[in-house]
Amino acid sequence: MQGGYLIGVLPNFAGVYAAMTLSNGHALLIEAQGSIRNPAVMGERIVAKASAVRDGRAITVTWQVESADTGTLKSSGTFVYRLKKSETLDWLVV
Repeated sequence: MQGGYLIGVLPNFAGVYAAMTLSNGHALLIEAQGSIRNPAVMGERIVAKASAVRDGRAITVTWQVESADTGTLKSSGTFVYRLKKSETLDWLVV
């Protein structure tokens, strides 16, 4: 897979899973921004990390993709998801 495409797709997987932890698996992506800094090179191991914070009906996910070999930052950014108005998270203690 082409290195620039790889570091653009991985944040999507990491971001969606992070948002799902705070949304019963259902949230609408309303904003996405990020920057690609360095492409991956052949044979390089890549790691995507994401963390999610819920504020009311919004879930903000901060993500970054880096080289597992060198620690070099490859890309980073944020996603913002919106929960449905009717969704309640009674199981979540904040």
